[in-house]
Amino acid sequence: MILYIGKRVHRSVGDGPTAEECESCGSLDHDLIGTKRGWHLRQCKSCGLVAVKPLPDEDALRRIYQMSAGYYVTASRDLSATSPDAAIDLHRLLKGIGIKVGKLFDVGCSTGALIFHLRRFGWDVMGCDVNADAVAIARSSGLDVYHGSIDDVDCEQRHFDAVNMSDVLEHVKSPGRTLQRVHSLLNERGVLVLRIPNAGCGFARSTLFLSKITRLPWAQSEAPYHLFEYSHQSIKGILEKTGFHVETILFEGKSPFLYTIGGMGYFDELKREMKLSGEYKFSWHMIPYLPSLFFVSAILLPFWTYGRMIDRFQSSGSSMTIVARRKS
Repeated sequence: MILYIGKRVHRSVGDGPTAEECESCGSLDHDLIGTKRGWHLRQCKSCGLVAVKPLPDEDALRRIYQMSAGYYVTASRDLSATSPDAAIDLHRLLKGIGIKVGKLFDVGCSTGALIFHLRRFGWDVMGCDVNADAVAIARSSGLDVYHGSIDDVDCEQRHFDAVNMSDVLEHVKSPGRTLQRVHSLLNERGVLVLRIPNAGCGFARSTLFLSKITRLPWAQSEAPYHLFEYSHQSIKGILEKTGFHVETILFEGKSPFLYTIGGMGYFDELKREMKLSGEYKFSWHMIPYLPSLFFVSAILLPFWTYGRMIDRFQSSGSSMTIVARRKS
């Protein structure tokens, strides 16, 4: 059974996925598990890594993350008015593993709020981001931030005590190459702190089952915005291959139900309107979407509830924070 609900955006993806080595384990054995926004999703049978195939080109990816698409359009220009909580949490985490202060590079730093507050704690900070508007906000606060990906950054003479990557690795075309670049920027005992969505959580697994039996889009996937979806097995495999030793994996977070509905891919136009307006509340723009919203909600609710129960029982969560140390 195939259900089409609401407005969908389809893209040309050629002749479909090709047999390529898994980024994590090198296996050639994979399943086509569905599509999202017209993009094929394949899952490695060995480690469970999910990848978008074929991958979008670089120009398409850069357009996705511009303000015109809704990214950072409501971001605060005054970083002193932003919450320091994420910086406090990261500072405490690093202090707990023996790095009280030092040099830190933030990959995908957005407007720089995290490193702005870390600088207040005495950290020597740098960052990079592919969004020119976000970088301009960071630079206006005096932050040393490059415009571009980590591959574009020219800081070979600086060896960092820590690299932070929060909600970044799922967006890059070659996670292995990106992690190798991170490895080269760290000092001998440097630490990578990596935060990514958890494709092995109960919610992800229950909605993948729903997708397979109904051909509804997989709610966990954000293709083409997310190019990869990781379980703890697959991310550990990539890190080990690129010269890291995984010390800790922390599971945290819960998948909000409204976010889950939005992630189905049927309501992208509505989400974009809300982002551009900055108004996340009921308005007349939502009225044409109400029948589809109610229908999708009714289908998803049992799977979302079951996933939450499984996560509580297994002490899992919707995201993972991985602490990995650079091998000598």
